[in-house]
Amino acid sequence: MSARQAKPIVANRLFFPAAALHAAFVLPLSVQAMVAGAPVLPGLQSATGHAHEMLFGFAAAVVAGFLITQTSPARLYALFGAWLLARLGFIFEPAGTVSTVANLAFAGGLVAETAPRFIRAAKKLRNQVFGPLLIGIGALIVAFSALSLAGYGHWRGAVVAAGVALFAALLGFMGGRFLAPAAANQLQHRGVALDARLQPRLEGGMLVALALSAAAAFLASPQLAGGLLFLAGLLLVVRLLRWRPWLWMAEPALLGLVLGYAWLGVGLLLHGGLTALAPGSVAAVHAVTIGALGTLTLTVMARTRIQRARRDTAELRQLHPALALLSLAAVVRLAAGLPQLPVQPLLLAASLAWSLAFLLLFRLLLMVPAR
Repeated sequence: MSARQAKPIVANRLFFPAAALHAAFVLPLSVQAMVAGAPVLPGLQSATGHAHEMLFGFAAAVVAGFLITQTSPARLYALFGAWLLARLGFIFEPAGTVSTVANLAFAGGLVAETAPRFIRAAKKLRNQVFGPLLIGIGALIVAFSALSLAGYGHWRGAVVAAGVALFAALLGFMGGRFLAPAAANQLQHRGVALDARLQPRLEGGMLVALALSAAAAFLASPQLAGGLLFLAGLLLVVRLLRWRPWLWMAEPALLGLVLGYAWLGVGLLLHGGLTALAPGSVAAVHAVTIGALGTLTLTVMARTRIQRARRDTAELRQLHPALALLSLAAVVRLAAGLPQLPVQPLLLAASLAWSLAFLLLFRLLLMVPAR
């Protein structure tokens, strides 16, 4: 390679630290803006704005950092620039042209860099779901901004609800790909045979239920959407229990994956049940977003960085306090939805625990070089 050529870089070098800082500062700032009011940050003052940044800002950045492994530096910097501009545009003018165009550019670039590769590589039918999932998430990123710009902001709640379902499907799919071989390997070392490995029927049922729930979000049918979320959670919990994680989850490299997957199952049960029985309730969704999304993304970012640096995954032990903080944040945020409890102090406490967890991750990302 000539000296004039740009050195190749990996996407996680840019997106993982940015996602960690976004989680540590922007999302808690959104909570503060909703609690105390912050007119200078209009994009962060509403629950839908908070959800937008959680899903289409933070989580989408993690997806980009994890899945984009082969692209030119110029395209990667352009994609990262679009993501950053979309964040700034949304925070200060959520329905503005800058936010809409930047989100369109980021979503289009993310899908173009990831979906075709997985669609071409998938040999089995059950693996072909990954590409459409990414396309669906990209479409929701565009839809949220486009609907706001066009004056149809009342549809943003449906976009967010669909986003929760599709990101849950992505977590359930990817989490299973991590945990199934890990469970088999750990149980084999203990002299225990594992017959239920990937469990494609349970996985397929979970993915179909979540996809239908995402569609039902646009049909103004919370009972149907919630029932499908509940079904997906039930299937996911059964799948996890069949891996017998209590026998091996203490392994430093696996605790975060098991904990996050457990939060995903329990969170879908809680969120789905309350969506069906008490439409409009939002507290339970945080079991999915804080408990599952937070725990699994933090674990995957740390695990990816450590593995690509060819270091011992036992180093993940240093992030166990961060895992505890995220579970604490999820429990406290759920408690804020209970009657007769002080809501604002609980919201601020949950956001503080969340922020500290991702600052610990950011510290690890600085210490372990990206490769």
